[in-house]
Amino acid sequence: QSPQPEHHAVPIQYDICAVPENPNTYTLQAGLVHGVVTGAEFTLYTDKSLTLDVGSVFCQCTGLLTAHCTGSPRLPEKPQTMYAVEKSDKQEHRLRIFIDQRDPFYPTLKGLLNDWRDDATIRTVLLVSSNSADADLAISSTRDGLVRFGITEETSRQHGLTRMPFYNVRTRDSEQLISILRAASDFYKHLDTPNLGVAVPQQITIECFKVTPPFLRSSWIPEPEGQNLNVEGTIYIDLNERARDAYGYRINNASSTPLYAAVLYFDMSNLAIVPYCIPTMKTRFHSLPPPEDESWAAAVSLPANGALTIGFGDAVSPARTYAVLEDQEVDVGFLR
Repeated sequence: QSPQPEHHAVPIQYDICAVPENPNTYTLQAGLVHGVVTGAEFTLYTDKSLTLDVGSVFCQCTGLLTAHCTGSPRLPEKPQTMYAVEKSDKQEHRLRIFIDQRDPFYPTLKGLLNDWRDDATIRTVLLVSSNSADADLAISSTRDGLVRFGITEETSRQHGLTRMPFYNVRTRDSEQLISILRAASDFYKHLDTPNLGVAVPQQITIECFKVTPPFLRSSWIPEPEGQNLNVEGTIYIDLNERARDAYGYRINNASSTPLYAAVLYFDMSNLAIVPYCIPTMKTRFHSLPPPEDESWAAAVSLPANGALTIGFGDAVSPARTYAVLEDQEVDVGFLR
């Protein structure tokens, strides 16, 4: 997901292709790690600009990185690759927004959501006017017509992050408001998705280290330095010291079960979802394995009694740097 919600004016799209040996069957290049669930409906397009709607398909079986879909779209001739946009989710997530009914912006926001009720994402937005603790976001307006987006998530507020840095959005900017709400709906839907490896969570540990760049060492391989920065599940990074420091992670698997680890970073201030590590595909895109076989979809990234590194050693994923905006004192993110 883009760090700037206004980029969400274009819906998230996934590649999808027909399975030649199985009529009306399609392989979607997205799965559980992308938030796709069994029963989800996708609209198909033959062009990347999403101008030609040719019908819908439904997800019948979801793997880690791909999904099997069926349907009968209106295709005069099946293209090799099409583009799919999620239309509805069987396990529909509700984005809860608190706004005081006495706020002058309340009737405008309510009317705006009603005008966009045909939009699948906006249709799941729910206004909560009784208790902000029950909401994902708290929206209010100022006397000069600006919209404030408050953060209600408890950990963020405990560390001083109470609002998102969208300072120039006006109550009349309907397109920008809808774009931010779309991004927020996607963000909180994926943030609230349970971890897939629930069988052995107590045997998975995460370490965080500063990373020394190769040009500062005799080796060409980045290496960690210092102590583990993850203290009881919280990592503090002081940007006043050296803002250009890079950081890497080591994920340890103490269990006897190899895992498919997808690591994502959720930035609470700007609704960014940043992939730190995604398992790689190991079969052809349109192969169709038995539905019960999920091992085909991705290569094991976290071996049994082993570790996965991000940003140092033999890691494929790069080290990460962090920053806050000039008018922010703190930023909060979650590693999932």
